[in-house]
Parts: sequence; structure tokens; C-alpha cells
Amino acid sequence: MIDNNTSTNRSLGLPTELWVAILRLLVLEDRKRFRLANHECRDIVTPLCFETVTFEMSEASVRNLICVASNQRLAPHARILVLKRGKRMRKYHNRDEWEQSVSLPDDPNITLNPFEEEDSEFHAHDEIMSYSDWLNHSDERRESLYQQYEAERSVHPATATSSVAEQYSIAKLDEALANFTRLTTFIHKPTVPFRDLWITHWKRLRLNTYYDIGTESYDEDCQEDNDFEALHLSYALRAIGWAKPSLVSLTSIIFHVEGPAFWGPRRLRSLWNGEGHSEIIKLREPYGNAEQVDMEWLGFWSNDGRNEKYTRQLIIMKNAIRELTHIGCSVSEDENNWGLFTAARSLFEFFAVVKT
Repeated sequence: MIDNNTSTNRSLGLPTELWVAILRLLVLEDRKRFRLANHECRDIVTPLCFETVTFEMSEASVRNLICVASNQRLAPHARILVLKRGKRMRKYHNRDEWEQSVSLPDDPNITLNPFEEEDSEFHAHDEIMSYSDWLNHSDERRESLYQQYEAERSVHPATATSSVAEQYSIAKLDEALANFTRLTTFIHKPTVPFRDLWITHWKRLRLNTYYDIGTESYDEDCQEDNDFEALHLSYALRAIGWAKPSLVSLTSIIFHVEGPAFWGPRRLRSLWNGEGHSEIIKLREPYGNAEQVDMEWLGFWSNDGRNEKYTRQLIIMKNAIRELTHIGCSVSEDENNWGLFTAARSLFEFFAVVKT
């Protein structure tokens, strides 16, 4: 922790608390640079650098988290833990779809700007390929770029699936979190459609990832992304649940889910088995009732003894939100076909069990 007692470091010339106030105005990258200046700078700014720890469910990120949590000088400074999955590279069904998404700043065919502020014409267009250059690319060159994109997308950490637990030592996550004994808050910051769902810059190309909005392909991609978010959040809640005896200062959890998520053992089983919820979503339209779809699609599992495994996992997850003073939970579901009603009921049942 930062020593708030008034003291003046002779080499820096200012009281420590004044340095802390100044450093709080800097972004994390600038704080890290300041930390490298000398030992005095390091001692002052280190608590601020590790006050908030952000991670995602990928091999590199979880390993970094474990390194921080295992460091006795760094772990005590952690107050806020943030789960934030990086933007993923959108999957295109073929090269034609990929080329349709290429949207360059000087393309005369663009009538509306499909990009967010960070991708707008005010940002780094000198680094983006011109439309004329793109037209001059040979068919072989375009095919090569598409294959490179697909190769990179296939190994991109944000595409992690239900096998992430086996691949990335997620089983050790609870042990790592248990070292953050002064942690007060866990925040889940999901990617959100229309804001930052997919990467829009790749190499020198700018991609309009919403070029086919409203199509079946687009809806499938969004549902897949919702399942990714729910999957990773469920892993995080389970890890917090296991580590809860050590997280005596944890008082606040904030999270957001879209779609069926993991409420109940049958949904959790579908999510963890890598099946996701796309089939359930598709059936809602012809059935006209989300509750009926759940009963028929998931009902055959109701007496399945294997559900006990997922019931136990849910109990661990629920342990994460016991004895909190603040829970910030938002759920987004289809208000048609009783989807929102079904989600709300499942959510209330989840929290009701916690209270007992």
C-alpha cells in the first residue's frame, strides 16, 4: 500500500502524497515508464500500477496474472480485478465475405461511416492502405492476405473455446486469486455489439465487421461471442468461488451477460461442453416461446445424473457472490418470445439460492 504519511523524497523533491496525486492523473503506460526511472520512482508508483489488475482467459494473460499474484510485493496492492476479453478477429465463411468487409477510407462506394470513434477518419489513416492500392492488388496477393488473416484468427487468444480450461491452466486461477487478499471488487467488462466486438484494423486494412448486419451469418457470430463471454465469466466466478475464503475484503461484483448464459446446470453443461446456445436461439422463432424451447431442448437432461457435476459447479460459482455489499448485474435477452422473462426467472432463482 502507499504510505500516506507526509514524507519528502530528497531525490524527487516532492512529498510522496503529492507524487501519488500527480501519478493518478497518468494512464497506466505512463506510470509504467515512470516506474522504470529509479528505485524511488518504482516504490512510489508500484501500488498504482497494480491497483487494478486486468486479464482475459488466454494462456498469456492467465500466466501473467499468476505471476503478479505470486509476487508478494505486488499482490497486496491489487484492489480491483477486471475480466476483459480482447476484441476477436471476426470469422468469415469465405474469401468473398472477407473482401466484402474491406472498407478503406477513400473508397467511393462508402456512403456511411460504419466505424466507431477510434476507427474514424480522424485516426491514423496514413497507416491504412488506400483504396487504389487495394484495387491494384493481384488476385494471388488478396488470396495470400486472406489466408494470413485466417491463420492469425485461428490462434488469436480471444477465440478461446470451452477447451480453455484444459489448455491454459485455468485450474490454477483460483489459487492465484486467493493471493489477492485485499481485493475489494471484481468487474466483468464484456465486448458489446456495435461498440467493440471485433477487430476493425488488421495489417494495413480496415474492416467493416458490421457490413452484413441483420443477416443469419452476423447473428450467428454475435451469439457465438455471447457464449464466449458467458463461458469466460463462468470460469472467473468459479475461480472466485473457490478462492472466496481468502478474499475477505471482496465486497463488490459487477458483471453483464447476454443470451441464455449459464443459469442452471443444463445451460452450464451446454456452455462448457462447447455446444453453446445457438440452436436454442434458432428454435425460439418457430416455437414462439423461449420457455417451451428450454423444456423440450434441455428437458431430456432433467433426470440425467451428469447434471450433478454442473450443479456442484454452480454452487461454487454462487459462493463468489455470497456476503457482498454490492452486486451490479445486467442481463440482455430477446424481449420477444419470452426470452427476457425466462432469463429473469433463472437469474432470480440463482440469486435466491445464494440468500438461503
